Amino acid sequence: MKVAIGRFGRPHGVRGEIRFWPFNRTSRLLEAKKIIEVGSNREHLEKLQLDTIRFDSKGALCRFKGIADRDIVSRLTNLLWFEERDAFPPLADDEVYFTDLIGLVVKTLDGEHVGCVKDVLDSGPAELFVIDRNGREVMLPNVAEFIVKMDLEGGEMIVTPPTGLIDGIGD
Repeated sequence: MKVAIGRFGRPHGVRGEIRFWPFNRTSRLLEAKKIIEVGSNREHLEKLQLDTIRFDSKGALCRFKGIADRDIVSRLTNLLWFEERDAFPPLADDEVYFTDLIGLVVKTLDGEHVGCVKDVLDSGPAELFVIDRNGREVMLPNVAEFIVKMDLEGGEMIVTPPTGLIDGIGD
């Protein structure tokens, strides 16, 4: 499965560089001199040769082989850089990639269905799980008080949300 690892911003300068906002600035996948896949979603991708990537205080700047013009590189603005999930570096036993949490079925300790993890937001002190409840979104902080268990193999997350946070749960 292909996973987005960042989003391209606006062109930088006049020689074909473009701003890149990686979702994980320290990822080993962010390396130059390789072919990358770029697109608005994983079904419509274009292969480009990444010539250089350099980091500054704002993020990263990328340059592609054969693109030396601001106007040409500007077509990449707001597109995503995709990598194969299998290319991600292995993790320690207590670590997880956000992408692996998306789609988990969320249930309470009593087995009551809450919804499915739709997204994970990195908000600073604790990540927020965005849970789809039949078309409505609720957010639950990733703190031990609320998250009892994450079972990636079983495809579920067991939670104890505080009373009133999620309509119809724990009332």
